[in-house]
Amino acid sequence: MKLQLCALFIGVSISCGVARSKDVDPDKLVPATQAGELRLDRSFTYEYTSYRVLRQFVLTPGVYRPEFSSKQGVYYRGPTHAVEMVLTYDNAFEKNHVERRPPLEGGVFLDRSGAALIYHYVQAAQAPARSAQEPGGGAIPNLVDRYLASRDGKITFARKMRPSMDLARLLKPESPPSGAAP
Repeated sequence: MKLQLCALFIGVSISCGVARSKDVDPDKLVPATQAGELRLDRSFTYEYTSYRVLRQFVLTPGVYRPEFSSKQGVYYRGPTHAVEMVLTYDNAFEKNHVERRPPLEGGVFLDRSGAALIYHYVQAAQAPARSAQEPGGGAIPNLVDRYLASRDGKITFARKMRPSMDLARLLKPESPPSGAAP
């Protein structure tokens, strides 16, 4: 019963997030050609608490290369597995349980005002599918699996993150834009 209630809670939480989701389809973006590379010399951590779970998004140091651009700004893709996510649970089901998710592909989005956001690619393949016969399987988890599969390959942002000038200040120009005069 506890497991079913937990699955229902997770399913409702994810379903409620659908309306707020700001997924971006990379196929609808244009390659970034006018931006130069950026360097992050030390890791940057953004954290917030939601549903009694501390969520931490950690950007790894390295070179962030311009990947896409839009009217709103430029997406800079970081080194391989640039975004790490760590969850610390403090609820009725788990106390101080720390879960390190597999590293994600992603990077930094700089908006036109110069503020930064962490983004990552949704990778539904990392969430194994469950059948109705398995513990944790059934209608709600299968709904969650289908929802994640529908977002696979899309770009999403660290939830509740407001554009960060602190992160933007840590990013240093690595090279001039391609085709730009020295």
